[in-house]
Amino acid sequence: MALWKCSQCSATSEGRCRPKVCPSCGAGKEQIVKAE
Repeated sequence: MALWKCSQCSATSEGRCRPKVCPSCGAGKEQIVKAE
């Protein structure tokens, strides 16, 4: 599992694949990056 972070609102989510949209603010997948 990877941790994904939204660069717009800093919300994080865990999953194998990058989310299509941010569950918190609705930003597109381009805004979601893998958290280090």
